[in-house]
Amino acid sequence: MQDDTVAEPIRLIFHNDDNTPVEFVISLLRGVFGKSERGARLVTTEIPEQGQCGCGLYPASVGKALFEEAELRIRKAGHPLRVT
Repeated sequence: MQDDTVAEPIRLIFHNDDNTPVEFVISLLRGVFGKSERGARLVTTEIPEQGQCGCGLYPASVGKALFEEAELRIRKAGHPLRVT
């Protein structure tokens, strides 16, 4: 097992899709990632323009926990949104 104190930071990437509602993505960014309303809306405008958008750089253990929570909420809502 890798020690998180020396593990590489994790950058989570939101990928563009045409089916996930913008309001869901904003809710996810605010509820899981702690983004402000303005910050979340900025990310949602970058996703379609760039095809993807990075959502912070996190310590490995934090990034993993955020990723798992985001994936859980995405699956539960039944959206095709992809976060890597």
